[in-house]
This record gives sequence, C-alpha cells and structure tokens, in this order.
Amino acid sequence: MVKDRWANRSYRRLGRAAFITFPAMCIAIILRPDTTLLGSIAAAVASTAIGGAMWAALSPMEVRLAGDEVIVINPFCATTRIPVEEVDSIEVATCLEFHLRDQSVVRAWGVEPASISRLLHRESSADRAAQDLRAAIANAVPTGDPPDLPTRMHAFRTVILAVALAAVCAVGLQLLAK
Repeated sequence: MVKDRWANRSYRRLGRAAFITFPAMCIAIILRPDTTLLGSIAAAVASTAIGGAMWAALSPMEVRLAGDEVIVINPFCATTRIPVEEVDSIEVATCLEFHLRDQSVVRAWGVEPASISRLLHRESSADRAAQDLRAAIANAVPTGDPPDLPTRMHAFRTVILAVALAAVCAVGLQLLAK
C-alpha cells in the first residue's frame, strides 16, 4: 500500500483535547453559585472559541500526495498545492521543507519535527515521511484532478456552531443551577 498522507498525530490529539478541555472548564465556572447569566454566556463563548480555534488550527495540519501534486496544509495559512515536477528536494529540519526549482521553500508544519530524534541519533517520523515523499514523488503518475479538501472555513464554521451551542448550554445550566 502506498502512503499518501503524513501528519503528526500529537497535534490532532492536542487540538481535540483543547476542544474538550476549554468547554469543560467553562462548565465549572458556570456551576459556581455566584456566576451571573451574562458571565455564564461569556465564559461559554470564550472557552469554546479558544478551544475551537486550537482545534481548527491543529487538526487539519498534514501533507498529502494527490496524483501529481503535493498538498501542504498548515495552520492559519492557505493550503499550498505544489506540482510534483516543481519539487527539487525535501529536507528535514524543524519541519519538512520542500525546496522548489524556483529557489523558494514551502514549509510543512504538520509532520512531527525531528529535533529530539536527531539528538538521540534516531530516525524520526519526519525523516521517514521525507523518504516516503521522495520515493512517491519519484514514482508519481498523473491521475487527473486531485481530491477536494476540507477548507478552513469548514473548520471555523464548526467552531462557530460549537460556540453557539456552548452559549445555549450555558444558559440552560445557569437556569438549572438556580
């Protein structure tokens, strides 16, 4: 099986944990007897927005190989599509670096950094990802249109819905607590 997606699972777990932890802290604030309704709504909206922003930033980070394109999805940046024939080399540093034929560099933050593994003289997952990508790019065959990717707006719409749901839950919890 040819691997076509590389991502750091820790970033995804951290994003999910933030999305759960911040609203959980909000519930603790809401259930205090001296919290007002406005304070409950503010706590719910703020905590869910912070947790949701972290989730939206960390969860989709990855590198994909789709046909004759390398797709780099970084946090808070536009998704970058690189034609395979434009990639000159792939280096591993604090992230994967795609050196292009026009001398520009595209950095992919979604793959686990190599720092600790390098200090221990071990192969990191970033090194393995770079090797896999080099081999896949060397054997890349054009396959037509690349797949559609979820956009950042999709992630932020999810966050906005979660914030609205948290505000409604805050009102409900506040009313139940009294």
